[in-house]
Amino acid sequence: MLKKHQINGLMDHLKINKAFIAGQCSNDIEDFCLEYHDKVLGLGLIVPLTINSKKFLKLDKKIMVLKSEYGVTANSVNTLKNEINNLEIFQLNNYDAMAWSDICEDKSHETFEALISFFNKPDLEMNSMKINNQEGQFENISYKVIGEGPPLLLFPFFLSAKQWNPIIQKLSDFFTLVIIGGKDFGAIPSLEDRAKLPTYKAMLETLISNMNIPKKGKVLELGCGPASLCRQVLKLRKDLSLVGVDINEYLLTEGSKIAQNENFKVHTFFINNTQPTESNLKPNELSLSYGDATNISFPDNFFDAVYSVTVLEECDAIKSIAEIRRVLKPGGVAGIVVRALDAPQWWNINVSNSVDKIISVPPQMVSQKGVADMSLYEKIKLANFKNILSYPFWFTASSGNNSYIYDMYYGRARQLLNNKQQKEFDQEIKNVNEKSQSILSVPLHCCIGYK
Repeated sequence: MLKKHQINGLMDHLKINKAFIAGQCSNDIEDFCLEYHDKVLGLGLIVPLTINSKKFLKLDKKIMVLKSEYGVTANSVNTLKNEINNLEIFQLNNYDAMAWSDICEDKSHETFEALISFFNKPDLEMNSMKINNQEGQFENISYKVIGEGPPLLLFPFFLSAKQWNPIIQKLSDFFTLVIIGGKDFGAIPSLEDRAKLPTYKAMLETLISNMNIPKKGKVLELGCGPASLCRQVLKLRKDLSLVGVDINEYLLTEGSKIAQNENFKVHTFFINNTQPTESNLKPNELSLSYGDATNISFPDNFFDAVYSVTVLEECDAIKSIAEIRRVLKPGGVAGIVVRALDAPQWWNINVSNSVDKIISVPPQMVSQKGVADMSLYEKIKLANFKNILSYPFWFTASSGNNSYIYDMYYGRARQLLNNKQQKEFDQEIKNVNEKSQSILSVPLHCCIGYK
């Protein structure tokens, strides 16, 4: 079932005629807002990464955006602002929100106040209603209802570990909150889609093959998210015992459900905030637990192998690499992959130099102490890893197959262009799609080293 019908069905299930909506991932709600715009009392987009402005035009004055002052998320508002005359914008000053930023913790007061002040506007309806506090499942949506007041549907943030939690209690004093989850929302569709791309699978297969992990090895994936890659590794090597750790409860929860539905043996240590011991780890089984990439909660010399894919951009990379080495057994192997922000991404389209110069640059998202360039190779050597193998890799997404990854990168590129450039970009992609399909290739840096 399409997301828009899932959301509409959930509202009918809960007997909600109209509701306020807030979220970060605009593609979770854009089709609902287009088709069921009469059911939207007001929409708050919280530091969105990309926005398809055409899907929100019917909301007009019922939409507001909370934007960061700097960076990629600040740029996402430009197109929307040009096309929606009555758009209201709130700004988080001195803030550069990343895809993984804990916005409701970093800027809890500002986020709460923006929602309250906008949804309390006299020209927006604020009809209170009573819905019993409850938890449940409707189609692929998990939901939790708390609070009293007008209904407010809260959709997941992208990679935020804390999600809405820092301001849930304050919001529940003003609204009946319907906190929405499920495998179809937030970052999970993108992470699952990326993992299924043939060239991304090839990247992972190459990494695991070159790591030469010993038979029946105990392996850690650092920053596993919904365990999309864990499941692929176990398909490649059923003899391995695999532990996936992440700091994001939402991703771990939904990932464990997906794995169980695919008939993997899953141990959900994160539910009790515990860690597996060596005796817990069995071949062809997946253990999921909380874990901080800069403070791995396992003993020294515990794992035969550790791998991490597009995680060291988000944390203190030097600390994380040191922790990876610490938990490896002597002779153990590490495989690390990061986005390559110092290499061009490639589109199979012919555009002017002014457009190409913009769209060939990958989204520049890296934390202050993260690594997302070729300095990864030097950092691995400085951490005293041996027999190092370093190489770049490009993965590819294409149009025509409902690719979340293609659509996300397309949206991010498009929103950096001015109106004239957008028309050129869109026309050339249309031209290519009429002949074949438009292709995007994204660069990565890969590095393997031994303790």
